[in-house]
Amino acid sequence: MFKIDLSSYKKSKQYFILFDVILKDLNVNKDFFLKENDISPSSYRKARFVEQNNGNKIIDKLCKVLNFKNVNNDLIDEIELLINRIYNNMYYKVYTTYDKDLSIINEYLDKNIILKPIILLSKLFLLANYKYDVGEFVNENNNDYIELKKYLPFFTDELLELFDILSLVFEKNIDDKVLMKTYKNSLFYYALASRLCGDKRYVESLFISKKAEDVLVREKNYKRLLYLNVKMMHCLNSIKNYEECFELASMQLLTLRSFVDVDYAYRNTLKNLAISCLPLKKYIYIVDLLINEQKLSMTEVVCLLVAQFNLDKERYNEYFNFYINNSSIENKEILTNLDSFLKDNDKKELMKLEETKLMDNITIAIKMSQIN
Repeated sequence: MFKIDLSSYKKSKQYFILFDVILKDLNVNKDFFLKENDISPSSYRKARFVEQNNGNKIIDKLCKVLNFKNVNNDLIDEIELLINRIYNNMYYKVYTTYDKDLSIINEYLDKNIILKPIILLSKLFLLANYKYDVGEFVNENNNDYIELKKYLPFFTDELLELFDILSLVFEKNIDDKVLMKTYKNSLFYYALASRLCGDKRYVESLFISKKAEDVLVREKNYKRLLYLNVKMMHCLNSIKNYEECFELASMQLLTLRSFVDVDYAYRNTLKNLAISCLPLKKYIYIVDLLINEQKLSMTEVVCLLVAQFNLDKERYNEYFNFYINNSSIENKEILTNLDSFLKDNDKKELMKLEETKLMDNITIAIKMSQIN
């Protein structure tokens, strides 16, 4: 599955690419500007190509001079989580955190952090994948897109793939280089098929759609597959392939009619996902996954508590007290056993959980979560 890695932005070298763009845009003599601000041009050039000890000092100086806020590794990790959440949510057409994510992005933009081009890319990607009129979106955001194009050398390959998706929306003609490129990001093929369909290049759209379909099925992205099928139906009717369109549309209609009661699949998917996160130590993911659910099963409560125990003991105690004060006698016993295991590493208490209504594979996952 596609993942955006921002670890290269934890090194100072990457930012000299950014400042090259900024200084060029300011239309100043670079060497004169650097000397004027007590920065050696030769040190700047060395730090641009090879990671240097004084690289961060130069970046700090340039941030102050150009009114940028520098970033630390923790903030880079936060932004990496944000941009991956945005990508995954938009890819799977999940809009539950849309307003929250847009608000966070706007806060980062207001603070003028040094990763501003990445934040702007995230914003345009988020807006482009919302229920938005395409013409209106392009008109309102074209200036930001043009601005973003300046910073392409600053982007990693994964970020460039997101930009290429945007280019299919903003550009009047599809660049041949984009068509020839192989993408890790499967959303690109969906976007390309959609664009080709809009350009009435129906046969090409169907060809790319088949490529997108394989990935969507493999990644279990059935909702976006439904939207892709609608594009394929339009293309098939447009080239007078009515038989194949009938077959596809009639099957999809039955599928849509079957999507009425999916609560069982949803609840059990949630439980199994939370359990799988424990031995993988994906504790922040568990909290994000469960914290806003209106109702949690005891299995999910246990996963949430284990995650909080490993993240923040004080917060764990708050959660534990809340749940034990609002639980049945049976559930209080489960929580007490769990608490004894987590705090005292008492394996007998963990074994007692196997005799409860919790999912039978959770105790092994809990045990593995506590192995360093």
